[in-house]
Amino acid sequence: MSSKDLAASLAIGDRIHNRRKELGLTLQLLAKTSGLSASFISLAERNKTVPSLMSLMTLSKALGVSIEYFTEAITAPNPIKKADDPQVLEDTAQLTVTQLSNEIEFGQNLDVLKVRLAPKEPLPIAPKEGEIFLYVLDGSVRFENSDLQETLTVGDSFHIDARVTHTVVNAEQDKDTVLLYACTPSRIQR
Repeated sequence: MSSKDLAASLAIGDRIHNRRKELGLTLQLLAKTSGLSASFISLAERNKTVPSLMSLMTLSKALGVSIEYFTEAITAPNPIKKADDPQVLEDTAQLTVTQLSNEIEFGQNLDVLKVRLAPKEPLPIAPKEGEIFLYVLDGSVRFENSDLQETLTVGDSFHIDARVTHTVVNAEQDKDTVLLYACTPSRIQR
């Protein structure tokens, strides 16, 4: 991917960060070169603030790019995912994980997965930053954390902080359970 194509797919803060890293500059060095504060540049890189046109002009000069580098239209990937083109992430006798959402090249905040669990099998979940939403499509699961033990059946769901230690196990004795699982990326251990 060319540097122009890369820039067109990123938010302004990501463009600043990537160009700074490409040049091997620290925040402090870019701050000194541009005359802007390191804390402001850090906020801009994390998309916590949007630099003014004057700040972008200053940054473009310090980073050796034209102002257009920051203002090119952001192009979005195709948002459609067709059923006849599944992306199976894992397929074993115990577990099948199919990605239902498209993968966004930069800045993806959500994975939407269809998960099939074999009878009595646990869902391998890694506690990390973010959120988890689970919806039972078919079968049932046993949800447990330090405060709660509950069996969820078709149509039931939970939405929790992904840092909370918990387990989800197929509660069925002789059939698979199918779940819709939305999470901050990479919460299912693969």
